[in-house]
Amino acid sequence: MPNTFTAPFAQTPKTNAVDLTAATAVGTAGTILVTAGANGCVVTSIRATPKGTVTASGINVNKAGKVLRSETLPAYTSALTAKLPQVAFDITPSTPIELGANETLDVSLLVAQAAGVTFSATWKDY
Repeated sequence: MPNTFTAPFAQTPKTNAVDLTAATAVGTAGTILVTAGANGCVVTSIRATPKGTVTASGINVNKAGKVLRSETLPAYTSALTAKLPQVAFDITPSTPIELGANETLDVSLLVAQAAGVTFSATWKDY
């Protein structure tokens, strides 16, 4: 559906996922997860899931290297019968992050994880 100038709501749903293994220092831009469209966007969900055995780590959602949200990824030992822990940031349809035209959100690990962590996001462009 093409964008209109009169619609007061987000129109184009989008998703993305990135895998991280390396640590990034606080105050440094991480890996881009969300890029807003030409009219901006509203981010409604960001989650982190380990891809295998991981140690505990801080995980951040950043805008231009500045931390917007932070959570702790718990230590996890991979097992065929164990549920993968999924950490949800406090971003929901009722408490979204709004981005202006072409702005980005990036994600980062504070402790390197050999197995990797998948960050996934859901947002809607205006």
